Amino acid sequence: LFASNTLVSDNNNGIQVGQSIGGGSVRATFNRVEAINNVSAGIVLYSADSYTYSDLRATASDSVASNNGIGFYATSGSLCCVTVFSLYHVAAVNNHSTAGGSGAGIETKGPEAYLFVSQSMVSGNDYAYQILSGSAVVTFGDNYFTTGFLQGVGTGSPNPASKE
Repeated sequence: LFASNTLVSDNNNGIQVGQSIGGGSVRATFNRVEAINNVSAGIVLYSADSYTYSDLRATASDSVASNNGIGFYATSGSLCCVTVFSLYHVAAVNNHSTAGGSGAGIETKGPEAYLFVSQSMVSGNDYAYQILSGSAVVTFGDNYFTTGFLQGVGTGSPNPASKE
């Protein structure tokens, strides 16, 4: 899946890329995508439970997720399903809690969900980030995370990574 110069707004999820049961690989690229005013999340990567190995990998660059339940969201079902979401030069701003979202600018959930963030702004959300259920957020130290409105920055701590 490739999306460029695209606006998605006023949906349940702006864009949802999923890995179905049965395994395999899914790849997606989002360039200059705006996900605005979506109830649950702006851009979601979802890897379902599977009996075979599967992986879901996506990159978003020069993109915005604003006024959603969650800005950018990566989730994995079980240990056999890897989800990797790389964010480069994105803005996750003004996302707030809804019936379908936590209000985090970025969120990961599941034992094999990873979100890599570089040169990005995460500001004005209920939470800057939520790192849940054994997942990980990795930052290259060149991001701007501001304290969320509800309980500070968020749940969990991002892992630092060095630039090469």
